[in-house]
Amino acid sequence: MRLYKPKRSGIITIGAIGRCLFSFTHASSGSSNDPFIHLSIGYSKQTGGGFSRQKKMGRASNLSQDIFPYCLTILHNFDNGMPIRSIGISLSNTSIEEEEQMSLFEDIDQRERAYALAKTIDEIRLRYGKNSVLRASSYLDHSTAPYRNGLIGGHKA
Repeated sequence: MRLYKPKRSGIITIGAIGRCLFSFTHASSGSSNDPFIHLSIGYSKQTGGGFSRQKKMGRASNLSQDIFPYCLTILHNFDNGMPIRSIGISLSNTSIEEEEQMSLFEDIDQRERAYALAKTIDEIRLRYGKNSVLRASSYLDHSTAPYRNGLIGGHKA
């Protein structure tokens, strides 16, 4: 298993968020409780340890562009710079598109386009497979997204 340095873990984190959100949008419904994001980091076997923290989100959302800054905040506040072996992300009490309260201070049309794009990408992935649409960072040498998308339950299919 590859170890990642903290400066690259942001790229890896955005990939993990994408996998988490893809499964979330097809298996969950909204909630009226406060939304939380939970991030857990496991360090290499040589150093051991890690951390697991959660943060309350400003509003319920299932867009990666809303969730990623919270992950980075947790990562930068609690990471000690050791090589990272595993990253886990979970969402609780987040919202589906139809139940989101809009803000007066942002462009509603842009937000609706972001939801439409996310929905279209999910539909393409359902029809043509998880590797059909990936972020450009998924094609870098240190990315595990294409490999992990071929696994079933963490094992080769």
